[in-house]
Amino acid sequence: MDDSAWKQALATIQKVKEKPAARSSWIPLFQFGRKLAWLEPVNKRDLDHPESLALLNDWRRRLPASGLADCPVTAEGTQTWLARHVLEAADQLLFWAKALDGTPLGMVGLGRFDFAGKQVEINHLVRGVPEVLPGLMYATVQTLLGWAFQTFPVTLVTAQVPPDNARASRLYERCGFGPDTRQAAAGKRGASARGQEVTLSLSRSEWMAAHRLDRVA
Repeated sequence: MDDSAWKQALATIQKVKEKPAARSSWIPLFQFGRKLAWLEPVNKRDLDHPESLALLNDWRRRLPASGLADCPVTAEGTQTWLARHVLEAADQLLFWAKALDGTPLGMVGLGRFDFAGKQVEINHLVRGVPEVLPGLMYATVQTLLGWAFQTFPVTLVTAQVPPDNARASRLYERCGFGPDTRQAAAGKRGASARGQEVTLSLSRSEWMAAHRLDRVA
């Protein structure tokens, strides 16, 4: 990846986090051709917004240990986590999954950009409000995949899943992810270097073919 493309990607990440995005620039989530919800970037305003911090603090409890970084799941710890590991991190984005009326229902992240390897990771995936808008998290992952492949020069998206989280594994498999063949070739049987988490991956060509977008540039 050339230096100009790398700088442009980092500038895009920073711009998304700088200030509240106008609703017209939120990313719509569709299901069966119907607008279901939105992805709205978590931004610097959320850092001083008590309701946002309370939701994030609650939802962080559902993340695997690797997603908690070095910040405890407390009001102050979550504020520090948001500042240090999301807003100030050059290679991390976080999105709210919001209902059409603006109610936050979950979150999802995009981070650990490897510009040399042209890959990125989906992380911090949490359904915050259960049993509302069935299919929301499937639409969330699929929409974020499309946005990532169209916005950044990446050719591979990975996800780290705890081996005992069958629900998350099924969701990613439905979205087209499979065992990371690079790790299998290395004899690691898909086990991530990060603890006991399993690495799943999906290539840009696989995603585009599944969505009949193989002719799109």
